[in-house]
Amino acid sequence: MYHVFKFGGASVKDAQSVRNVCNILNSYSPQNLIIIISAMGKITNAFEELLNSYFIDKNSDRMVTLFNQIKTFHFSIAKELLPEGHPLYAELDSLFTQLQMILQGDPSHNFDYEYDRIVSYGELLSTLIVSAYMNDQGINNKWLDAREIIHTDSQYREANILWDDTKKEITSVISKSSQKIFVLQGFIGSSPEKISTTLGREGSDYTAAAAAWCVDAPNLTIWKDVAGVFNADPKKFPQATLHTELSYFDALELAYYGAQVIHPKTIKPLENKKIPLYVRSFLDPKLPGTKITSDYKKLEIPSFITKENQVLYTVSAKDFSFITETNLKEIFSHVTNHRLRINLMQTSALTFSFCTDFDERRHEKLLDSLSDSFKAHYNTGLTILTVRHYTDELIASMTAEKEVLLLEKSRNNAQVLFAE
Repeated sequence: MYHVFKFGGASVKDAQSVRNVCNILNSYSPQNLIIIISAMGKITNAFEELLNSYFIDKNSDRMVTLFNQIKTFHFSIAKELLPEGHPLYAELDSLFTQLQMILQGDPSHNFDYEYDRIVSYGELLSTLIVSAYMNDQGINNKWLDAREIIHTDSQYREANILWDDTKKEITSVISKSSQKIFVLQGFIGSSPEKISTTLGREGSDYTAAAAAWCVDAPNLTIWKDVAGVFNADPKKFPQATLHTELSYFDALELAYYGAQVIHPKTIKPLENKKIPLYVRSFLDPKLPGTKITSDYKKLEIPSFITKENQVLYTVSAKDFSFITETNLKEIFSHVTNHRLRINLMQTSALTFSFCTDFDERRHEKLLDSLSDSFKAHYNTGLTILTVRHYTDELIASMTAEKEVLLLEKSRNNAQVLFAE
C-alpha cells in the first residue's frame, strides 16, 4: 500500500525548503511513499520566458542569459545541499546539455510542442536535486522519469492521461523495485511517440491524483504554503476562513472556477475510487489542513474566487442576423479548435459574449478564425469574481466602484466580470 504526497514549487523553492521536505518525510518513514514534485519556486515562469525567447529571437543575448540564470539557480541550490563531486552534478550537467541542444536547433511551427519539450525540464531538474538530497539524508528512494511512466495522448500543453497504460507502467515499476519510496515529476508525461507532454499549467496535482488512482492509495496529501482550502485566497482576503472538510463536489466546483489550491482535474480520479485528499501546510505540518471526501456537507459560508488576466470577446454576425444555435455551434468550434476554455458567457439577440484566460498566441488565432463569419470586439486585463453561495447584498458590496462588464447568477453561484 502506497501513500502519495505532492510537493509544489513553493515547497522546494530553495535549499532550506528542500531540507524542510525531508523533515516532513522523516516523520512518515518507513511508509511506502510515491512523492510527486513540481519545478522549483517560480522556475516554470522562467522556462516559459526562455521558450518565448527561443521562439521569437533564437540565439539572442536574452535567450542565453535566461538559460544561464536557470542553470545557475539550480546549481546554487544543489551546492547548498550536497558536496562537490556528488554524482548529482553530472546528472544536472547532462540535462542542461540536452536542453542546450534543443535551443541550438530551429523551433518548429508548433509552439505547444516546443513548450512541452522545453518547460518539462523544470520538473526533471527539481526532482533530481530533491531525490539526491533525500538519499544523502538517509531517505532511500528511487528517482523515476515521468516521461516513461505517465502515458498520455499527443495534445501538447494539455495532454490527456492514458489511464490503463499508466496504471500498468506504475504498478510494474513499483512491484519490481526493492525501494519503498519513489520520487516522480509532476506535470509531465509522454505521448505514444515518446515525445514529452505536459498536463496543463499547475498539473502536478493531477499527476499525484493519477498516481494515487493507479496504486489504489489510501489517501493523497498535497502540501501547500497555506493551511488548507479556504473560502477565499488568504493572500488576498485576510479574513478568509479555513474549510476543515469539503466534499469532492464542492472542491471540484471551487477548482473549476479558479481556486488555486487544487488543479481542476485532480478530483475526478480520486472520487472514482473514493480516495481521500488532504491539503496540508508544509510550513506547519502539525496543522490538520483540509480533508476532502465523498461525504457531502453543506457549506455554511460563501466562497470567493478570483481569476485575473481575462479577455472578454463580444461576437456578432456580419449580416446583423440573430445569434442562433448554428452561430453558437460555429463559435464554440473556433474556441475549441484553439484550445481555449470559456470561463463565463452571455448571449443576447445579436451578440454572444464570452470570457477566457488571455493567451496572446491563441487570442490572435481565434480572432483571425472568427473574422470570416463574425465581427468580434474584445477587452483585456479583466478579472472574474466567482461567489459560491452568494447573496445579492454581498455581490453589490464587492462590486461597488468597479466597472462591471458581465454578471451571471445561478442557484448557487454568481460570476462578475469587471475592470479595476
